[in-house]
Amino acid sequence: MAAFDPKKDYTGFDLSKTWRNQEERNKLVTELIEKGYVQNYLIKWHNLKNKQLNLYINSVLIRDENGKPLRAESTYFDSTKQTKMHERLLNTNILLEEKVKNRTKQLSEVNKILKKQNAELIQSENLIKLQNKELEQKNIALHELMLRISIEKDNLAENVSSNINKLILPFISRLKLEVPDKNQILLDTIEQNCKNITASFGIKITDTLHSLSAREIEICNYIKNGLSSKEISKNLNISEATVVSHRNRIRRKLNINNTTINLGTYLNSL
Repeated sequence: MAAFDPKKDYTGFDLSKTWRNQEERNKLVTELIEKGYVQNYLIKWHNLKNKQLNLYINSVLIRDENGKPLRAESTYFDSTKQTKMHERLLNTNILLEEKVKNRTKQLSEVNKILKKQNAELIQSENLIKLQNKELEQKNIALHELMLRISIEKDNLAENVSSNINKLILPFISRLKLEVPDKNQILLDTIEQNCKNITASFGIKITDTLHSLSAREIEICNYIKNGLSSKEISKNLNISEATVVSHRNRIRRKLNINNTTINLGTYLNSL
């Protein structure tokens, strides 16, 4: 074990060459004399090649008949490899503990970040809930406002129609009895327009997107009220061909020129 040849006699060999720790040797001898044996006594041993070994000694003291120590019979067990393995295991455990410690620290930091992010998320969710509630309240208020506007609009239209029926249409009816027949169509158109004054036709037909001229808007009004091209030309003192030309331009501006849609029907749908 300790690089000694088991076949060679080492009687008288100077142990100090291999067992260099004098204090350790004295301690072993003292214990051996006191107890008569030592068991699993660990020493630092240097073999003949000057390599340090970790040896466990089990030794028994042999005495003579008078009790005087004669010699010690010992066995040695080289635990160098086991000790080194144990040291490596200890070092590995230390490294693992350090890694676990660092990893635990990292996880702790990550946990703090996650907690912070979770708190921010909860705060954001609460803010969104608050905003949604405010938006819902605003939508309710907007709905109520639009309903109120719609009611007021209907009331206004009803009041305007009532005033026209009471204050304007009676005078138009009287005029129709007094003016010549050639002006009847004009009065009929005025009367019809008064009846439709609260409709959306006027707004839609004068929309800048259509780019209708004043004359084209006038002709649209006649067409909507069911007048033919001949009747329109007579009422406006223009030729029937001119009216047809206006009708074609109106259809083009209203984007129905390449369709079979009736112009009068379309105008009444506005």
